[in-house]
Amino acid sequence: MIDTEGFWGLRVLESPYMEIDGPDVPVRRTWRDRLFSRPWRPWVATRLVRSRIPHPGFARISPTTIVMHPETARVLHERLRAYTGGV
Repeated sequence: MIDTEGFWGLRVLESPYMEIDGPDVPVRRTWRDRLFSRPWRPWVATRLVRSRIPHPGFARISPTTIVMHPETARVLHERLRAYTGGV
């Protein structure tokens, strides 16, 4: 949890599980995966893996408590610090 003074009394909880699906990324398959998988297709060298990216929003669980991804909290904290003049 980061400091709550910059959030005007809001309690901010950080959860790394606040993620959403991102774009599919091709990943090279290992020879073990290519030879011992079903259906047997050793000539297919890559597979698509869905990447995960931080959720840009937040979830409010009480009037004074919000939950967000740590990266989103860091960006919010930087923007609030720039908005308030670094106070």
